[in-house]
Amino acid sequence: MKALTLLQNINILKDRKCDNKMTRKRIFTIYFFAILFSINTMAIDNGVRGWIILSNNMDNAIETIKTAKRYNVNHLQLSHQIVHDLREVKDKKVCDQVNHLTRLAHSEKIDEVF
Repeated sequence: MKALTLLQNINILKDRKCDNKMTRKRIFTIYFFAILFSINTMAIDNGVRGWIILSNNMDNAIETIKTAKRYNVNHLQLSHQIVHDLREVKDKKVCDQVNHLTRLAHSEKIDEVF
């Protein structure tokens, strides 16, 4: 409902043919940051607490996942050095590593693994 109101306000400015482009840019910027702030607030309220594992070092990744429980992490991302492109999952070693880390994360009560 709030987003609809914001869009209506922007359309009102367009309908008035406001010549001052700077005013429109400022208003748009304010609304943009207000939307981003509300999205961030919703994420915090929903309890999104995430970590990203960047290294492909299995020992460090396993230790990180096991430590995550102490910090109530519920979102884990396996990134760059583990899987940079989706096509890398075709490699059996990479696929096994991703599956192992995902199973471990789920066993440690980390619901979301990307």
